[in-house]
Amino acid sequence: MRQRGDIQMTVWAAAVALGMALSACGPDLQLGVSNLQIAPDPAQPGDSVQFSFRLTLLPAHEYTVIAYINETEHTRVTGVGAFDGFFVVEMGDAADLITQYGTGVHEASIAVRLDDGNGAATAIRTFTLVEPPPP
Repeated sequence: MRQRGDIQMTVWAAAVALGMALSACGPDLQLGVSNLQIAPDPAQPGDSVQFSFRLTLLPAHEYTVIAYINETEHTRVTGVGAFDGFFVVEMGDAADLITQYGTGVHEASIAVRLDDGNGAATAIRTFTLVEPPPP
C-alpha cells in the first residue's frame, strides 16, 4: 500500500512532467489560423484564385503553410519569421483548378506547421469553381 508521501511525490512528478511538456513549445508561442477566405468565390476560368487567412505566429519560427483542395496538397510555402496579419497563398488560374479538380463545390484547407514539430494550426471552408457563362 502506498504511503501518503509516495502519493504526494507521484503527483508532484506528474505535475512537473506536464509542465515540461506544455512548455516544450515555449510559454510565449502564439500560433493560430483563422478567417480563411477564397477569392474570387465562385471562380471561373481567367480568375486568379487566392486563399487568404489570418495567421498569428509569434515569436519567429521556421514554418510551412500547406494549401489543400479536397484533401489533396496543392501548394506549399515555407518561411522563417514572425507573422501577425493576413497571409495570401496564390493558387493559380481557375481554369487550371477546374482541369485538376472539376467544377462544383470544393473543400479548401490550410495547415500551418512549425518545422520543429512543436505546433500546427488549420482552417477549412468551401468554395466553388464554375465554367464561364455562355456568351
